Amino acid sequence: FAAVGALTFVFSDSVLAWNRFKTAWSFGRPLVLGTYFLAQYLIASSLNY
Repeated sequence: FAAVGALTFVFSDSVLAWNRFKTAWSFGRPLVLGTYFLAQYLIASSLNY
């Protein structure tokens, strides 16, 4: 779970940077927030395993 969470976090930060410095997408903010919270959940869930 931790590795998938870390990759999801990297994806979230990449979308955030792209959205801020290149092209702003209308769905960028919800995508960033959704993947960020998913990454946090996956990393926290890895503590159980």
